[in-house]
Amino acid sequence: MDGSYYQEPVDESCIHWREWISALTDGEGNPSQRSAVWAHLRRCPPCRAYYRSLMAVKHRLQKVSWAHLLSEALARNRRMRRWAIVAVVSTAVLSVWATGRVVHYFFPTPTMTPLVAAGLYLQHLRTPPEALLNDQCPTGMACQIQHTLQIRAVPFMSLKRLASKVSAGLCDCVGQPVLIYRLERNGPPVFLLFFNANDLPLRKQGAGPITFAGRQVYCSFVSGLHVLLWHDGIEGAGIVAPQGQVNPFLLLPHLPRD
Repeated sequence: MDGSYYQEPVDESCIHWREWISALTDGEGNPSQRSAVWAHLRRCPPCRAYYRSLMAVKHRLQKVSWAHLLSEALARNRRMRRWAIVAVVSTAVLSVWATGRVVHYFFPTPTMTPLVAAGLYLQHLRTPPEALLNDQCPTGMACQIQHTLQIRAVPFMSLKRLASKVSAGLCDCVGQPVLIYRLERNGPPVFLLFFNANDLPLRKQGAGPITFAGRQVYCSFVSGLHVLLWHDGIEGAGIVAPQGQVNPFLLLPHLPRD
């Protein structure tokens, strides 16, 4: 996709958009091209379905690729196979325990805890959230978030002052939607989490509350991650960053407030 050859397709039958949509899923295209595709996706349900199907296939291929590499390694290493058997048995035992814990903590009312925040970070460190947001929209698609999910969106322009790369998406893997922003700037990624505290209550764990930058913040360390969580009315929020590499307290004063 060479930007010098870009031209708005005349045919609105969607045939000419499929190449652009496919390129979008591969991360290609300049800002004007990506903006045009997102604009078309917003008004065209068939193309949105086509985009979602491409993303689903891409995610499945990524999983298959990892599974293939692991199977080859196991075939070449007997010792690894023995450890794999031990790991499978241990995983089965732990899964029974984890299932009970998940049922206990997430049903019927899921909650936001430092462990959940850390899990969201690790889950989406390599895999993007289930529904990606348009990074060309300077408002962060606030209208969509506020009216449909009651989650406050942060304008992309304000976050780009904190990081050279910003991406965002919605995750529904904890039973309620969580808006996730991923910030990168010459270092490990930092995640910002936003959720509806009525639907996903914040369980007050860790040190705190600590009053910082006008917020009552709960501070925790989980699996090598530094987690800050707070809420203000129905708005819940959090920062997750690698422990010892990024100080989330330095980011907190720069986050915009209502």
